[in-house]
Amino acid sequence: MAYLMYISFIRFDYSIFNYNNTLCFVIIDVTGGKNVVIGEMDRPSAKELIFENAVYIHRGRQYMVELLDIENSKCFVRDSR
Repeated sequence: MAYLMYISFIRFDYSIFNYNNTLCFVIIDVTGGKNVVIGEMDRPSAKELIFENAVYIHRGRQYMVELLDIENSKCFVRDSR
């Protein structure tokens, strides 16, 4: 019963799955005029892995980064095939 006295310290209102555009970039596929979200990347990783003309690999497909919108946390990619 001693463990129940610590339950008040657990934060139930916080989740690591809460979406916040300041925490991650949305990867948007614009191939053929479509705008489909194909992935997300956390901001620290995006600083090193996503930049214009970079190759982004998603589910075995290669995409070329066309535009990186830092203010809106969006990355626009096009299928490189």
